[in-house]
Amino acid sequence: MLMGSKTSGRVWSMMRRIGYILLGAMLPISFYFLASVSETPSQRSFPIEPMAAVPAWMSSGSCVPMNETEWAESRLVLQVMEEFPVVHVMHIAAVKHFGRDRYRREGDTAIRVCAPEVLYPRLAELMLSRGMFSRGYLHANELRLAAALGPRDQRIVEAVARTAFHAFPIETKYPEARKDIRSFARTTLAGFGEAAAPWAERAFQAISAEDALGTSAAQVAVAGGHPQALERVHDLLMDALEARPDDPIPRGIRDRLYELAYAIAMGGRRAWEYAGPIHRLLGRKVESWAPPFGMIELPPRRMCRVLEYIGGQQARRALSKPPWDSHRDLYAQ
Repeated sequence: MLMGSKTSGRVWSMMRRIGYILLGAMLPISFYFLASVSETPSQRSFPIEPMAAVPAWMSSGSCVPMNETEWAESRLVLQVMEEFPVVHVMHIAAVKHFGRDRYRREGDTAIRVCAPEVLYPRLAELMLSRGMFSRGYLHANELRLAAALGPRDQRIVEAVARTAFHAFPIETKYPEARKDIRSFARTTLAGFGEAAAPWAERAFQAISAEDALGTSAAQVAVAGGHPQALERVHDLLMDALEARPDDPIPRGIRDRLYELAYAIAMGGRRAWEYAGPIHRLLGRKVESWAPPFGMIELPPRRMCRVLEYIGGQQARRALSKPPWDSHRDLYAQ
């Protein structure tokens, strides 16, 4: 009897934790309904700023396997997805849960945890059967889930591509920002690597350094293997650096430079001979927002991760010299 009571207590404790997880996800999702679905294509005459997006390989890093409790929580959230219809706020909260990285707090340290691989085929099968990837476009949380699932099914890739090259802006209506998520979809599509090849030509025609739509198009073109994309992105990045000879580089321009550098990195070994402007960027200073201090001047530390991703002897030499040899784990600025 006592054993059963303890087991029941653990189950209820876990159920409460799942409730808190989903409740935290549900609060911003209430705007999903108030705004007639969270993101809707807009045909307004004035432009919507594209969402700045960072490739998954840039921010993910390493992870540790889920422990028994964390895996049990994920299974319960999966049950929520199976039980509730796709339009229900609980299902939407579960999609948000699985689309975001998960962390374990140990003292003052947050450790990223990764789910067992068996989770993703089950998630993909469920979402495909529910028709999530058959609609005309995806919402932001669905894009995050698609990024986590990867290009395991052509229908997932095509849904991301339809969102990436939608004719009109797809505006996120969360309270903290109103952005066009098509740039986020393009970065997600580029993260699929060779699976982006059917859209490489279309992306190549859309390359620019003007905004995140143009730089994310560069990422798709390079990842998809367009034969002229790396040279085009190299020249754009070099021109942008020469147009701004004085430091610090303003934050808005810095973001475009970073996004072009991400595009070059997506070429892998093909990118080695086009990495010159990234090495030049290493020698500059950029603006970075650092509350509560405001805008401060810093070295472009994210380029450490970019050069690590590209690899090669030249990258290794650059990263072995001060100050980069002591900053290789600092990519947040």
